[in-house]
Formats: sequence, C-alpha cells, structure tokens
Amino acid sequence: MLNVVSITQAAYDVLVPKDPGTLYVITDGADRTVLTGDRSPGAGEGVVGDFWIDTNAWTISGPKTQSMWPAAVSLRGPTGVAGPQGVQGFKGATGDTGPAGPAGQRGPQGEAGPPGPEGDTGPQGATGSTGPMGPQGGPGATGPAGPKGDTGLTGAAGSQGPAGPQGAAGAVGAQGPQGVKGDAGPAGPTGPKGDTGAASTVPGPTGPAGAVGPAGPAGAASTVPGPTGPAGAAGPQGPAGAVGPAGPTGATGLGWVQITQAAYDALPTKDPNTLYVIVG
Repeated sequence: MLNVVSITQAAYDVLVPKDPGTLYVITDGADRTVLTGDRSPGAGEGVVGDFWIDTNAWTISGPKTQSMWPAAVSLRGPTGVAGPQGVQGFKGATGDTGPAGPAGQRGPQGEAGPPGPEGDTGPQGATGSTGPMGPQGGPGATGPAGPKGDTGLTGAAGSQGPAGPQGAAGAVGAQGPQGVKGDAGPAGPTGPKGDTGAASTVPGPTGPAGAVGPAGPAGAASTVPGPTGPAGAAGPQGPAGAVGPAGPTGATGLGWVQITQAAYDALPTKDPNTLYVIVG
C-alpha cells in the first residue's frame, strides 16, 4: 500500500534516500495534515488547510477552505512510454504455502488414450454362490440331428396284452403252388366182368367215362400206389385269426440332454443310456 507523507520543500530536498513507495505531499510549512480514505471527504472532515487523498480513485483534494473541499485532482499522470526490460532480480526466498484455492470446475473429458499393454492374468476368483433359478425359457429351435447312438440294453418283457377283436375276412388270395403228393387212397372195388367182345385188330374209340359208382367196401390194402389226381381248385381264404399277444418291449434307444459343466459335475449318477451335451 502506498504511504502518504506531508513534508516541507526544504525537508524533502535533504531527504536521502526517498522511498519510492511513499507519496510525498509538499506543504509550505503551515500546520497542515494529509488525510486519506477510500472515498471522497465529507464536509465535516478535516480542518482548513488539510488535504484529502482518495486511495480508491487516487485523487487529491485540498487545501480545504472555510466552506468546502475543492475539486479533486487525479494523482495519475498520462501513461508513459514503456521503459526497457529491467534486469532480472534475484530469486526471493520461498514464501509460506498459501491456503488451497477452491476446486476448479471439471474440464471436458479428454480424448481416449491408446490402449495400454495387456496386464498379467490375475488369480482365479472364488466360485460365486449359485443364483436363483431363472424363469423357464421358451422352446428353443430344433437342433440338428445327432449321430446315431449305440443300441440300448434290452428292456424287460412287458405283460401280455388282451386279445384283440377278430378281424374281417380277407379277400380270396391267389392260387397257391401245387401241394406235395398226398398218400394213396384205398383201392376201389372190382367191377363185374364184362362180356368178351369179338377180337378186333383196330381199337375202337374211347367211350365217354362212366359215372363214378358208389364207393365199395374197403378192399385189402394195396401195395401199389394209385395215380395222382389233378390238383383241386384253391378254397376261399379262411377268416383272419385272433390277434396274438404283444411281443417283448424293444431295446431302449440312446437319449440326449443339454446341461452345463457345473450341473453335469453335480450329477450323483450318470445314465449310460444318455448323451450329455455340455454347454457353458
């Protein structure tokens, strides 16, 4: 802060050295006082002959008369020409650390820097507790058919089912192949001896076959088989037989299931007939 001193011309001339931080007000030797304040002087302040320096506006009023303070005159002269660069002074001692200023406003976010090198893999963390089961998801898309599994073990025979109703008679099938030769029938009775005809050198035409006579009593067993008769026409197909009992249960095929590794490890027993597809 600039000091203000009231001094006579004679005292000012012999003053060595003169303080550059002091404002010297030359008076004529009368009892005058230089008053200061950060404002203009009031009418009741000071006595006749006093001066008033406004340290806020850097103006001076005075000397005061019996009736008023005269108009203030600026103590600042016109701006002078810039002087030459002074010699750098010695570095002063480090002063005490001042109090921390208020935190500044947060600046805008800078641009992202280049990615740093990949750090070493940290140790594996402990296994977290199992979370609650989530809601059941919708049916997933049908996956591709898996490879054919091995034939499963034969299951136990099922109980015999009840007999089914008799089916309707089927259509007459095609004639089957000729059957094997049947056993020879019994020999027929000997017919009565016919009259002896005149001897002829030319055989006569064969007459029509006579009607078959009634079967005679059984004759003695013949040791010579009789001729095989022509095959008879195939008879109509008989009605369908009753439905037979149900056969034994077939072998169980290989099934598959989608499961996580943790769930698979927790299974107390693994089914040998199940293909486990590990996911996640």
